[in-house]
Amino acid sequence: MSTKKKFLYTSLSILLVLVLSDTSYRFFLAMQKRPASPQAIRDRIEANFREAWKLPSDETGATTPSSPASTSLHPFFGFEDKFDLHGTLRYFRRRPVDQNDFVVLVLGGSVGAIWYNHMRNFVSAALRTQVPEIDKVTILSYAHAGYKQPQQLNVFAYLLSLGYKPDLVINIDGFNEVAIGANNAKQGIIPTYPAFFLWGPLHEQFQTRDALRIKHDAEEHKNRAMSLARLGLSYGLNYSAILGTALEKAVARLRLKFANAYEKFVAESLGDKRSPAIGPSYRHGLESGIKVSVDSWWRSSVAIKGLCEKWEVQYLHVLQPTLHDKGSKPLTESERRTSTMPSSWITGVRIGYPLLRRERSRLEKHNITFLDLSRVFEDVSDTLYYDCCHFSKTGCEIMATEIIDAVVSLITP
Repeated sequence: MSTKKKFLYTSLSILLVLVLSDTSYRFFLAMQKRPASPQAIRDRIEANFREAWKLPSDETGATTPSSPASTSLHPFFGFEDKFDLHGTLRYFRRRPVDQNDFVVLVLGGSVGAIWYNHMRNFVSAALRTQVPEIDKVTILSYAHAGYKQPQQLNVFAYLLSLGYKPDLVINIDGFNEVAIGANNAKQGIIPTYPAFFLWGPLHEQFQTRDALRIKHDAEEHKNRAMSLARLGLSYGLNYSAILGTALEKAVARLRLKFANAYEKFVAESLGDKRSPAIGPSYRHGLESGIKVSVDSWWRSSVAIKGLCEKWEVQYLHVLQPTLHDKGSKPLTESERRTSTMPSSWITGVRIGYPLLRRERSRLEKHNITFLDLSRVFEDVSDTLYYDCCHFSKTGCEIMATEIIDAVVSLITP
């Protein structure tokens, strides 16, 4: 056999081994309920830096990976990552607004923002099909990563004060209220304040030299993860189950380093000397903070309902599902691996979610249409969650089916 033929034979043999190995690994992942198609791998890699980075200098509500934005303190909402992030204000400022347009406003945290990004076209088409009286539907959003009650209430009241009135409000919340509320309480921050780890470090009194150094380290981990992900995807590594999974794990490791560095940054921002800008110290413990947060959650929803009734707006309140709510979903190995979050957040979910569900009767007593989706994934065995609380487009679709049914029942005479 000639040298040329030997080289060709060896090359083809190596290629065959690689293809068989990759196919076998893809089958192995499928057996673990972890989709390994090129798109599924790409979605999980991108999910590691879309809607999930918690550094204040990030744009966390966009459909593209996070990038530096003009994040600032907000006098009514606590903080805002980017002015008019989803274009809601821009829509209402158009004159005249189309009177035949049925306008839906989505409120909530990052899960609400993700759901809006994935589902707005799907929901719009479904409503036009199922409600003959509706000719045109526009889905808007002021859902924002890290927002929790009473931030949704404040957002809605502010929009109304500007004369911006939707026809329907869909408020998707629950997780941030109990998880972030508990985290605030642990840090000695009033639980109903906005997430301290998002607004506190923006204040100039917290910009110490050590804090800024740690923040720089966190940003380095974030930038490395994003650069690695973009480079790997540009070379098509997601088309290989083996290489794509390796890239996914590398990006996830960098994201974990980012999260650890950022937690140190927040701790350094708090420091030993408490600033008056933080507000009064909360010293009633974690469990009390969770209960206070739940009370704020239902009272804020009642207040939104009152505003809706006054302004003739329909209102749907949705309790979102979350991974650490016991019994909410059979977790895959992948979901267990990526479920890490602060212990105070886990405690907030495990104590808080049963309390949130218990308030259903109170909300319904105030004529609130309440849709409890905390168990909507309980029969889904496939991987949906890509981190401790965010889930894939498939999860959003499952939620959307339930939400569309509830909206049609709500707005149909």
